[in-house]
Amino acid sequence: MSMETVQKIPRYRFLPVKRGEISKTVYSAGGPGFTAFPPPGDTSACLMIDALLTNSFVRRTLCRSCATNLAGLFASAARSCMAEMRDCQKRGDSEQLLNMQEQKKNRLCMAEYQGRCDENGTAVGHAPKVLGEYHALIRETFSAEVFAPRCILEAADVQCGCGAKVLPHHIVMKGHPSLFEKIWNKVRMFSNIHSVFRHTGAEKIWFFNTEFYLMLYLALFGNHGKQIFCTMFLDGYHGGFTARIKQRIFERAQKKMRCIIATGPQLQFKNARQLFLPDYAYDEAVYGSYRAARKEEMAVCLGTMGAEKEIEALVECFTRNGYPLHIAGRFYDKERVERLRKAAGKNILIEDVYLSRGEYLTLLGKARYVVLPYRPAQYGTQTSGVLQEAVFLDTIPVSYEKVLSGNGIPGIGFADWEELTAEKLRKRPETAAYAQLREGVYSRQQMKNALEKLFLE
Repeated sequence: MSMETVQKIPRYRFLPVKRGEISKTVYSAGGPGFTAFPPPGDTSACLMIDALLTNSFVRRTLCRSCATNLAGLFASAARSCMAEMRDCQKRGDSEQLLNMQEQKKNRLCMAEYQGRCDENGTAVGHAPKVLGEYHALIRETFSAEVFAPRCILEAADVQCGCGAKVLPHHIVMKGHPSLFEKIWNKVRMFSNIHSVFRHTGAEKIWFFNTEFYLMLYLALFGNHGKQIFCTMFLDGYHGGFTARIKQRIFERAQKKMRCIIATGPQLQFKNARQLFLPDYAYDEAVYGSYRAARKEEMAVCLGTMGAEKEIEALVECFTRNGYPLHIAGRFYDKERVERLRKAAGKNILIEDVYLSRGEYLTLLGKARYVVLPYRPAQYGTQTSGVLQEAVFLDTIPVSYEKVLSGNGIPGIGFADWEELTAEKLRKRPETAAYAQLREGVYSRQQMKNALEKLFLE
């Protein structure tokens, strides 16, 4: 996969532009230290500076004459493009006009601005997985450019014909980051988001892995004239004063979006159109062999072991009921791992390890159960990749009833960890409903058709 690093834009000198002469007068070498921009006749390159013009900070920073020239350049470029399309209509050149319109519709930017990784630079979380999934679904129909930090691009299975754009910043996940590190991580995300808007030539931007600080950016700076599509794994922020402030910002940001792609069937949004679409698609070629594995009498807990997971309650519960449990995933807090190992019974194995894709699917496929120790207040409607892939492999999910019902997936639910006894785990619920979900909601072709319809509108 070819990668292009997003760099600072070099200095340019823009000349005043007269109406109808965009292809003749808008570029200039400008003397030593300056670069010709755009090349003669390249009106599409002119349109790419719109993100700069719509940012108030940039407008305040630019000198008056430079800002005037930029505005004139952009306006003339837009007029030239419209004039070219009108000329096509007058000439009856329907084929050329159709090609121009199709090229515009079929350009799509996919953006992952977080770049979460461990201290070794290995990507963590589900960003590489969903990038590969989504890109595979749309690459036959759309000319997609991908913006992401290098760790995400290297971990994702993406073939980008146009080349991938490497965003400059990533976030190193730690157990106890300092206040400065927390603030600096937010600044990095803002910088990456701005780089996407600044460098993409597409009118449609799909942020497929989102969190609150994208919402804050959109609320503060708007969409820069782009059509914004956001994949959301939760429907808002609920709780105290801070959560209410976040929710107000989130609702304001929704007004800047063309559509929200909701990954859960229960997610609801106040100020934006929405489309339900799971973040994972079922592929028999990928999951079939792992699903065929013989089930072992054990439960697994897999993935990143962050603070949002009730690992302590999980260990206490399985120590009490004696059912075999294998916890395998990356712990950012190393002291937490040691505390858990000391508290765990002999029936529990705890590994602080980064699982490869094959290792993860092998464990999930052979386990009778997968335990999802998510807090119901947060994951009552929020979706989980592990939960969806459990359906793909006929592995029965075990979690709070609110988590299972909120995701529309049957399994073994409980209201309190004390209800999860060994007897309850040995009842072995039926998995026939999972086959129906694989053929319906998680159908690869159904998801592909839904995305094509959405982005071609």
